[in-house]
Parts: sequence; structure tokens; C-alpha cells
Amino acid sequence: MRKNEKLQKLAAQCKKIARLATVPVAVVAASLWTAVVLPYARAGQGLSEARAAASKANVPVQAADLEPGTVPPSANAALLYSRIADVAPDHKSDRTEQARQALLRGDTGTALAALKNWDRGLELATQAAARPSCRFEHNWSEPLSTMFPEFSLMKGAAKALHLRAWARGLDGDVAGAVQDIQTLRQLARHSAMSPTMIGQLVACNVDSLAATAARRVAAASRGDQAALANVSAALGKEALFPDARKTLAGESYLMVYISRHADRDFVSTTATNPGNKTASLAPRWLPVPMARSAYEARALEFWSDVFGATDQHKEDPISQMEAVALRAKAVRFQSDPSYRLLAAYLPEMSLMATAYRKRVAYERTALALIAALQYEAKTGQWPQRTAFVDPFNGTRLGTSASKDGFIVWSVGPDRLDDRGAGPERNGKKGAADDIAAMVPEDQSRASE
Repeated sequence: MRKNEKLQKLAAQCKKIARLATVPVAVVAASLWTAVVLPYARAGQGLSEARAAASKANVPVQAADLEPGTVPPSANAALLYSRIADVAPDHKSDRTEQARQALLRGDTGTALAALKNWDRGLELATQAAARPSCRFEHNWSEPLSTMFPEFSLMKGAAKALHLRAWARGLDGDVAGAVQDIQTLRQLARHSAMSPTMIGQLVACNVDSLAATAARRVAAASRGDQAALANVSAALGKEALFPDARKTLAGESYLMVYISRHADRDFVSTTATNPGNKTASLAPRWLPVPMARSAYEARALEFWSDVFGATDQHKEDPISQMEAVALRAKAVRFQSDPSYRLLAAYLPEMSLMATAYRKRVAYERTALALIAALQYEAKTGQWPQRTAFVDPFNGTRLGTSASKDGFIVWSVGPDRLDDRGAGPERNGKKGAADDIAAMVPEDQSRASE
């Protein structure tokens, strides 16, 4: 059917709907035409131009764009991580919380016994950490049915590794603790190789656990300069973030896929906007091809703009994600109905920028505490301040010293200085969100 015939059919449908109303047909038909049909028609007319711009910006639009090339089995850590599922404890037998509570009491024997059923899984994780690449097999040609069970396994192993490193540090097994910290760092790097936001979020979580383990092992090694140097080397420099293009590759591909495959049910699904108002994505009488063309054009326009913005901040992944978050927020408040599918399925981009900053805060507070412990071991005194900068406010991390110990903190996501008070302050979760590292450990302030 030619384009003019389609538009005539739409106009006829608008008139049919108008007959049921008490207002003149011409008014209703014109209103429907202006508010619904024209925005979709105009967006769809820009599809060719949008495809050309996406191609120029290298926006991933095909499954093959996500993970090009192959990884030799001997170099692929994913093959070992996948086997953790066969040996890891299920949620009913997982005793990591019991181990954590024991370590807070300094009872390493009970903690290590509770972690015993993780031994084989942690052995596989340690072996996997020695491999340079990590690629899990996914059917990217059908992304809506793609699951990511590997990240749950990696998070479980990371939690157990962190606890074992802590226990080993308390027992004086610094070499064993250092190995666990290094394994955590590599596990995070492997997770970040995924072209998905969830992979990056898990990487941030695992790196934060590595930093937490390092500062706890360092606190247990107070006064031992050689041990402190080994722990500092294990944590190393701040971990590098992947370029935002890789982080967002899976999200852009998924959005384009959804727009190209939207059927009538998809098109008519409702979505909630930021104002908690429910609106239909598109009326059922709107032709699906027209809706698809409009949705794909808007998706490609958005991701072309996003990838262009990330190029302006190549050296600063946090700024990359904040630029993306601003663009995503603008889309969610668009009144043009052709943006509705994009707005409904866009992930919350601001989560990535916050996760990146939190990871940096965990690393810097841990490194600052280790440096303070090294200074104390050498001089017998605590430093007056630290050179590390808070990623949330751009000033130096907060510090406080006393005859009993030392604390260093970041103001955290709310950017309010609670002098190191964490989310458990006064026994009330969420009262403060500073990210702190200290010696000796204080659970009303420590971050985990």
C-alpha cells in the first residue's frame, strides 16, 4: 500500500473515532492527527538520516557488533567461572553472613569453617583470574531472552573472597590475603569486559570489595611495614574504567532491537513516566510499521548523540556517564509520543556515574588508610591529612586521628559530610552514606 493510501486510511479511522464524540468530527480528527499521527510520521521520515548518523558514530545495531572476534578456550576465564555454579553453595547453605559476623568478633576459626563450602568455587575463581580474557556465550540475536547468571556467581565468589582475605589477614597470612585481593581485582576486570551495564555495575561492586578487603588486611597488619607494602601493592593503582562505548554497547543494541521488533502488543504497552502518569506508547490503530520506523529513528538519534558526547570525555569515564545521564533525563520528559518507547526502556544511566564514583571512593579511602598506617609504622604518628581527593566533592578526603586510631572518609553520594558515619549510623540504615575506612574497625562508621 502506498504512503498516501496509508495516510488516507488513518484519516478515515480518526473520523470514525470522532463520530462517537460530541464535538465536531473535524476538531477531533485534527486533534488526533496533530497529537499522534504527525509526530510518528515525522520521526519515521528521519529514519534514513538517523541510520547514516548511527553508522558514522559506530553505534552497535547488530549482534556481531557487541563482541567481535573470538577468544581461545585456554584464555577464556568464563569457562572456569561457569563451573562455579556446579560447586558453589546454594542460598540456603551459603554461610557468608555467618562468616562476616564471626570476623567482626575476630573469630577467624568460625569464619573459615563457614566459608568451607566455598573452597572449590574460590579455587576456580583463582584459576580464572589468571586468564587474560572473559567472554560468556550469549545469544545476542535474541536479546530479550538473554539471561546473565554469571554475574550472580561472580558476586557470590567475590563476597566469599573478601571474607577469606579478611580472615587470612587477621590470622597473619598476608600472602594468602594478598592473593585473594588480587583475584578480586581480576574478577572485577573480567566482569567489566561485558558490553552491558550490569557487567560494569558488578565490576564496581567487586572492586569495592577488593578495596574493603585490602584496608581490613592492612588494619590487621598495623605496624608491619613489609606486610603493609604488600597489601598496598595488591590493591595497586586505581582500576581503570572501560570506555563508555563498551559499557553502553549492549544497551544501545537492545534499544534498537526493541524498536525494530515492536509488535502491536509492544506498541500498545503502557509505560510510567517520571511524573507517575501512565500513557499508552501508541494507539492500536496506528500502523505498526509507522511506529517501528519512528521508534528506531528516535533510538538511533539518541545513541548517536550519546556516543558523540562520550567522545568529548574520553579521559574521564565518570563525566562520560554523567553526560549520558543528562541526555537520558531529557528523553524521559519529551512530550513527543514518538519518544515513548525509548523513554520506557532506557536504563537509569545516573546509576553508572554514581557507581563509578563510589568505586573510586572505596579505593581511595582504602589506599589513604594504608598510606596512613605506613606513615604511623615509620614515624609513630598519624598524618595530619591525606593527598587523596574525594570523587564526590573534589576536595581532599576527610581525616581524623586520635590516640586510639585513624579514620578517612568520603562524603558519599549525598555529598553531605557526616564525618565518616556510614549507613548503619545509630543503628538506623540510610541515616548517612559516607564511605569510610578506619583502624580500629567501627561498625557504626565502616563501609562495606
